[in-house]
Amino acid sequence: MADPKITGVDWDLVNKDAANWARDHGGKLVKDISTTTRRRVGNSVANFYEEGLTIGDLGNRLGSIYSPQRAEMIAITEVTRAAAEGERAIAKELAKDGIIMVEIWETRNDGIVCSICEPRQGKQQGDGWTESDGPPGHPNCRCNIRHEFPKPKEGALVTNIVDISQATDIDIARSSIDNALDSGNQVTKKLHGMSSSESFTQIEYRDWSVYSSNNLDRGYIQDRIISLEQGYRGHEGIGNLYNQTSEIWLTSQQHSTIAGANATGGNGVVVLYKRDFIDVAKTLAHESGHNLSTNLFQSLSPGDDYLGAVVGEKAPTSYALTNSAEDFAESAYMYFFENERLLRTAPKRFNYFGGLFGK
Repeated sequence: MADPKITGVDWDLVNKDAANWARDHGGKLVKDISTTTRRRVGNSVANFYEEGLTIGDLGNRLGSIYSPQRAEMIAITEVTRAAAEGERAIAKELAKDGIIMVEIWETRNDGIVCSICEPRQGKQQGDGWTESDGPPGHPNCRCNIRHEFPKPKEGALVTNIVDISQATDIDIARSSIDNALDSGNQVTKKLHGMSSSESFTQIEYRDWSVYSSNNLDRGYIQDRIISLEQGYRGHEGIGNLYNQTSEIWLTSQQHSTIAGANATGGNGVVVLYKRDFIDVAKTLAHESGHNLSTNLFQSLSPGDDYLGAVVGEKAPTSYALTNSAEDFAESAYMYFFENERLLRTAPKRFNYFGGLFGK
C-alpha cells in the first residue's frame, strides 16, 4: 500500500521556511535602517526564494534603497541567514518526532573562504561555533549549514546489530535478535497511520534500520525478522528489491484510517502494522516496490519509462488494477515471489523488472 505522506526532507519546505523567516525577521540585524526599510529588505529576501531570483536580481531590488555595494552585501548576508534559519526550522520539526540531527557548518570551500569561516568547515555546532555565530558569520558570508545524524563517539561500540544471515538454528537467530533488542537505541515517534506516538527500539539488520515497538511481544518481533531472513534466503536476487527500503518500523498499532492495512511504503520507509496473519517477506517485497518507484521516478506513481514498457498489457492482479502505483509494486513483488505467473500473465512487466534486476 502506498503512503504518499512518508517522505524525506522536502527541501521546497526549506525554501518556504526561509522565505517565511525572511519576511518575519529579515533585515533586523542591518544597522541604521527604519522599520519600513527593514520590512522591504525582509520581503525582498522572501521573494528571492519564492520567485527563484538570483543574488544579482536581489541586489538590483535592494539597489533602490542602498548603494550598489551595500545592496550586494545585504543580499548575500540576508540570503545566507534566511537559508540557515529555513533549514533549522525543518530540523526542529523532525526533532519533535524524535529524529535528532546535528548541525554542520559548510563553507563554499573555494579560494576566497575567509579566516573566520575556514576553521569551522565541516564542524558540528558546539565544536568551535554556536548558533549565534551564524551562518552568516560576518557580512558577505556565503556559508550554509547541513544536518546529519550524529556519529557514534570515538571508541564507542555498536552493539545493536543483528547478524542471522549465517544462522542455521532458529534458536540462535532468536537469541541474536533478543540481544540486539536489549542493547538498541530508544526512539519515540508517531508515524503516518498511527493514532499516537510510540516508543521503539532501534536495531540494525542487514541493510535496514529496524524499529520495533516496545509494546510488541519479543516473539512477535523475532518472527518477523526471521521471516524477512527467510525471504532473503529463498529468493535469489531479492536483496536488489529489499534494499530499496532503508527503514522498517514494526508498530503495535493498526492503521488509524485504513481498515485492514498490513503496511505502507514510500521513500525508503516501510511501516508494518500489527497484524497476526501476514506474510512479512512478501509484504516487504510489495512495499519495497513503492520505494523502488520513489527512487526511480521520485514518485509513488511510475513514470513513462515503465508505463510505456507495459502499454496495452493488463495489470497482473486485481489489486494491481487499483492504480499505477499498486501495479508497479505488485509486479515488483511478483517478479520474485510469483515469477512464473508474472511471465505468463504479464510478460512485458516480467521483462521490465528482469531488465532492472538482471535475472
